[in-house]
Amino acid sequence: MPSNKLILGIAVVILLLGGVYLLSKSQTSPIVSAPTGTTTSTASGTVYTLAEVQTHNTPASCWSVMSGNVYDLSSWIARHPGGEGPIKGMCGTDGTAAYMGQHGSSRRPASALALLKIGALK
Repeated sequence: MPSNKLILGIAVVILLLGGVYLLSKSQTSPIVSAPTGTTTSTASGTVYTLAEVQTHNTPASCWSVMSGNVYDLSSWIARHPGGEGPIKGMCGTDGTAAYMGQHGSSRRPASALALLKIGALK
């Protein structure tokens, strides 16, 4: 009979894989709302200005910059293990310092964040 630790380990792996799957399915194509034409597309992807990121400063449309990349955190707010507050505080801003201060180079948060990337900062 398998030990309880083995069963628990398998359950945790299944839950993590399910979470990653749900995160990847919740992603939609970014909707560019800036009428000024500040968004550009390049061979390597979409590039946004900080001014455009700053217009996405609500929980309904929450974009943030981390280490030169732009992320749509809107779908993550309610699922953030540390509560909604830290994510809401990064909406429309460069959240690099807040993110690094809390998570550093931890792999698990970085993996979740990678699924939310919509482009790079110009």
